Amino acid sequence: MKILPLINAAIAAIVLLLLAPAAEAAGLVQILPSGGDDTSAIAAAIGSGASVQLAPGDYEIGPLPALRGGQGIIGPSSKLTRLHREAAAAPGPLLSASSVDGIVLRGFALDGGSIAISGSADIEIDDVEVANSAGDCLTLDSIDEDGGAELSSLRKVRLVNCGGNGLSVSGFKNLEIVSSQFADNGGSGAIFAAEPSQGLMLRDVWATGNSGHGVAILCVTSGNPDELSFPITDVVISGFFAEGNGAYGVIAQAARGVVTGGVALSNGYAGGTFGLSGILINSDRMAVVGTGSFSNGGDGIDAGGANEPAIVGNIVDWNGYWGIEGSSVQNGNISANIASNNFQADAAHALTGPYAAGIFHGTGYSNPGDPFATVPNNTVIGLNRVTSGPNQTYGIVIPSQAWNDLLIGNDVRNAGQGAGSDLQINEPTTTAIGNLTR
Repeated sequence: MKILPLINAAIAAIVLLLLAPAAEAAGLVQILPSGGDDTSAIAAAIGSGASVQLAPGDYEIGPLPALRGGQGIIGPSSKLTRLHREAAAAPGPLLSASSVDGIVLRGFALDGGSIAISGSADIEIDDVEVANSAGDCLTLDSIDEDGGAELSSLRKVRLVNCGGNGLSVSGFKNLEIVSSQFADNGGSGAIFAAEPSQGLMLRDVWATGNSGHGVAILCVTSGNPDELSFPITDVVISGFFAEGNGAYGVIAQAARGVVTGGVALSNGYAGGTFGLSGILINSDRMAVVGTGSFSNGGDGIDAGGANEPAIVGNIVDWNGYWGIEGSSVQNGNISANIASNNFQADAAHALTGPYAAGIFHGTGYSNPGDPFATVPNNTVIGLNRVTSGPNQTYGIVIPSQAWNDLLIGNDVRNAGQGAGSDLQINEPTTTAIGNLTR
């Protein structure tokens, strides 16, 4: 006699018995795993207008009917209840909802399928894992774009090993993502398309091992600076760990917001070579405060083309190129940072000449037609500590045409090497006060 299945069935029955009064009151239909294809049973429950209460166990399913407003699929835990894509299932998302308010997904894992929600509001996804989908794990499109007061939230969501992005979002209002993980996906961990959106809170998130970016909030670029725009506004990324992503660790191309309290480590080595940065904020009125950016293939922090950025209190060490790059930054504040041992790029990839510095503010490497190629000006660079790096020529560089900068109280002693200098200022409108050089 097979004892384990009987024990599991008994546990499931006890769980459902304990939940029965609440389930009936809430309009839930309780489903036990059948050991075969469970699609019809779950579909019938959804079709009745009720929510679905899943017992612990393994379920085989194909694509289910779209959820209606007020419905949910609820299990006890993503560790106990798993939904598996049935071998003969038709392509497409297994779970979906469109143009509804108030849906709940909680306490289960989905293996081999995806979730797609569009045109909806007041979404709650809690303790859900999605893994091994051929495309994106979870897609959110046009979430509460009618501007209502509802808050949609993702908590303890784990999106892993999918062929596309872990999370793909296009258009939202008031979206909270907390204590979630995006790992080992074929695209980016979490990507937010350049669609009009407002109010994003990312807190305590892990983005690791993705082929693309870790977390990417994107702007509109057309190759023309006059057409550059930042449709995503009011963003907070607080408490993050972005490691081993093939492209950027974190991109925040938004208007108004802050990136704080996180670490970007060993990102930007797609193809096994030096390349992209730990944190990128070519944006409008964004702050990077109290982060660490270490051993990334490109810069520690890249603020190229940013307007009114504040880069304060960060540690940027052992990165391939600049510690902090401020190409074309306007009206910025780069203060109280530590930039050590940058320009680790080997001789075949190292940038040399007047731009190889721990901190750089100038016209940089802007190409003709680059939408971020604006005139750098009016930036305070103060109280930074810069040390030397293997292929770093200067400590801080201010080339010509970087107008009206103020350099004050920086410690760049011995940050330059060879024929370079600790502090290289080529623009006569720069004011330098109380900087320490060798």
